[in-house]
Amino acid sequence: QTEKNLDAKRKRLLNLLTCPEDRKDEGKGSNDDEGRAQGMLAKVLQSYKLMSAKSRLIIFVDQVMGMVVLLNTILIGVSADFGDDSTAWLIVDSVFAATFVGELVFKLGMFGLQEVFFGHDWGWGWLELALAISAWVEILLI
Repeated sequence: QTEKNLDAKRKRLLNLLTCPEDRKDEGKGSNDDEGRAQGMLAKVLQSYKLMSAKSRLIIFVDQVMGMVVLLNTILIGVSADFGDDSTAWLIVDSVFAATFVGELVFKLGMFGLQEVFFGHDWGWGWLELALAISAWVEILLI
């Protein structure tokens, strides 16, 4: 029974990893499914290898900044419940504010002013600027 459950889970996972066009031959055995999934994974890895170092760096920075925003959100909640207006929270807020400004400066250096604020993803550029400004305004008002 456990073997059947594992096989069913493996097939569902492989189904998720394959393109819809690849699923038209679903009557074939699991070896074919595994081959298609491995082929799909190979395509993803190959496309990642073909990306420029600049693109990989931008993806990495975006992922790190997502985690920084999540951590900042958690610490805002903790400071609201347990904060005592100490200088420790001021230092933590300053580090986050500097990090947000650093991300904006990084993106301006990578893409330029025109692309960040008026290009394809202009909304994110303005949001990041608002985030950096509000972080520093909060520190100045403390």
